[in-house]
Amino acid sequence: MMQGPTEVVDRETLAPDWISLSAEERDLRAWDAIRHWPRDAGMNVVREGIDFGHATRWFLWDKVGRAIRNTLDAEDDVTCSGRLENKLAPASVKASPPVKIVAKLRNRLIQRKVAANRMLRNKRVLYCPFPYSRHAQILETLIERDRAYEIFVPSNEQARWPGTVAFDATREKHGDGNRWAKELSSGMVSGLACAGVAVNGDACAQLEQELKVFVATVLCAKRDLERLHPNAVLVPSDNTPPFSAMTHAARALGIPVILLQHGMDCERYFLDDAYASHIASWGAYRRERYTRDSEHAPVRISNVGNAHYDHVDPKLFSHKSQPGQWLWVTRPHRSEKCYAPSRRRDEGLRILDALIDAMTVAPQTRLTIKPHTFDYADLYEKRIAERGLSDRVVVSVDALWPLLADAEIVITEDSTAGMDAMVLGKPLVHAHFAESAPVMPFVAFGAAHQAFCASEMASTLKRVCAMGDSDFEEMRIAQGEFLDYAVGPRDGQASVRASAFIDSVVLGHAV
Repeated sequence: MMQGPTEVVDRETLAPDWISLSAEERDLRAWDAIRHWPRDAGMNVVREGIDFGHATRWFLWDKVGRAIRNTLDAEDDVTCSGRLENKLAPASVKASPPVKIVAKLRNRLIQRKVAANRMLRNKRVLYCPFPYSRHAQILETLIERDRAYEIFVPSNEQARWPGTVAFDATREKHGDGNRWAKELSSGMVSGLACAGVAVNGDACAQLEQELKVFVATVLCAKRDLERLHPNAVLVPSDNTPPFSAMTHAARALGIPVILLQHGMDCERYFLDDAYASHIASWGAYRRERYTRDSEHAPVRISNVGNAHYDHVDPKLFSHKSQPGQWLWVTRPHRSEKCYAPSRRRDEGLRILDALIDAMTVAPQTRLTIKPHTFDYADLYEKRIAERGLSDRVVVSVDALWPLLADAEIVITEDSTAGMDAMVLGKPLVHAHFAESAPVMPFVAFGAAHQAFCASEMASTLKRVCAMGDSDFEEMRIAQGEFLDYAVGPRDGQASVRASAFIDSVVLGHAV
């Protein structure tokens, strides 16, 4: 139940003066507001064994940061249409075309037959509800190996993965979720208001609609897991929908959830929670952050390395770089990806302006921009045209690795692309124009030179251009040390170790 208005008013008097706080203080207060809104709203958010306070945090990441920035100064925002639809599009969630009754009966018969065979063989089951993208490589490895368990995937994905077993996932929605979604939305707005965060207008309507879809997704996931009751579930992410819906449903049922690390974190606080029970991390960096900062302690975290590097041979990209070729690989800058209040959507444009200014005193240089999927390439192209440098600066959609190989210097932000550049031993500049400190310790390791403001960008690039062989070698050694720490072993066996990790969880083996 919601607490009385007197207590809410008292708490509002404790709301921070955002203008007087430092950038770091704002970021931490924003995260605390997201964490504690159920307490501040006086609301019990546990239903069907699921803590919806944790399960729904993602829906507040962008809204809280934007609300605080708007308190400081109106944010000239570019709305990203389709945010919800794009995030909740995987096959286990999106609506499917009508299925004929005969086909439905056939699917049920097949499912019962599979269940009967499973009981007869007493085989364990790994459920992979999202068999695409980040999991494609590891799935191939699992399917090709002899194993003592079955791999189940949604029926509409099974044709892509011969050797797996089709599972007819629930598609109908639960109507009773709408009322709970409205209660959650109201509680969030009320609780955040107590912390001085005003989420209103279109953001409120968006939040309620997102929660309606998410609650229905959670209930469907729970129903699926109750029918299949796998020995473990493999997810590509445990804190973003729709993957978090499956993760929290499995947690409520006591089913182990396996997460394979898929990237490095470019935000403070917001990505620190671990909800999967078993995590295969790349190296010590992510493992230490989870151990130190997550509110939930995973049952087990093991370092296995980065499977994406298993098939990357630096020798294939060892051709001589193009003189004067700079490459900037960006982080997400769209407002929906600027979670912390200290992150601004204009950071990318300010970095681009600084790079262009540096190019004006280096007439032989060319710049290629490789934007993140959630960055605003169109705004970069517009700025390049405004600055009259379309002949020297381009926005590229080409594959990353050949671009890295061609580059003489790579400019990175808090991004895994910076580590990819290290694999090829490229001179690296760490660009970071936010008010708060960078997240990735590239500079602290000596693996990159820093460019944390416009004036520093020009001087740093000038210094990197003048580096001698001994300077390059010193940086490469530091980059190797950073990769050892963040990525773990790079011996081509990460997929094998990840597979063994999954095996041990599904089969219930001890560490």
